[in-house]
Amino acid sequence: HGHKEYPEDVLCIDIGGATVLEQVLFNKMMLFSSFYHHQKVRASFRLLVRILELMRKSQVSLRGTRIDKASDFLLLDDGDVLSAETGGYPPELKQLIADLRGRRVPKRALVITKDVLLDDESRAEYFRLRHLPQTRVSWEEEISRRAGGVQPVFIDFPEEPGFAVSGLHSLVKLAPRRYVTLDVLYPASGWVSGYAEYRYRSYIFSPEGKERAVHKVALEVFGDKNIRLDKSLSSDLAKLPSP
Repeated sequence: HGHKEYPEDVLCIDIGGATVLEQVLFNKMMLFSSFYHHQKVRASFRLLVRILELMRKSQVSLRGTRIDKASDFLLLDDGDVLSAETGGYPPELKQLIADLRGRRVPKRALVITKDVLLDDESRAEYFRLRHLPQTRVSWEEEISRRAGGVQPVFIDFPEEPGFAVSGLHSLVKLAPRRYVTLDVLYPASGWVSGYAEYRYRSYIFSPEGKERAVHKVALEVFGDKNIRLDKSLSSDLAKLPSP
């Protein structure tokens, strides 16, 4: 439909159909907390990423394909990765694949929210790790070493919800030559801000049975790096198993 702000024809939805799009956005909102950011999903994801990193580092070939660039993944499927458990590959890689196949995923040793980080400086320093993968890996290695060499240890930052743009850019036709963006009718961006403020969590994962050791060492490592944490709250959120 033509409009003075949109001189060319653009795709829009009639006000009568806007409810369906609102439901799609609402359902996706719920998926972030119940599925996308669930701690078991995040642990499985980190385990898979480590497997792929080791494959690339070890120059492993799967079905004749060596993982050197992003497009190489298009030639592989789940079976190709999981079948590497029985191949002539490095023991560490085979063990991680066996763990993934057997659903023996890492456990949460530390859960970090905004409230766990005690001040603005701690928040800024901690979340700076999100954009410094090499630094994050070095911290993971330090925690692992100081906890007695336990492997794997992961510091995980789930991606924040990014679907507010859908609301901002989806046009709704209210009447002839009158349009608004869906975000006016359904302010998804406000939910995204609230989620980031109160519901977003990041994790430190460890092997099962090593949660308390990794928890203790992670607190020490973060303290050494001037990241102050609420130890009681972090322990409660992690729901650590009884000693």
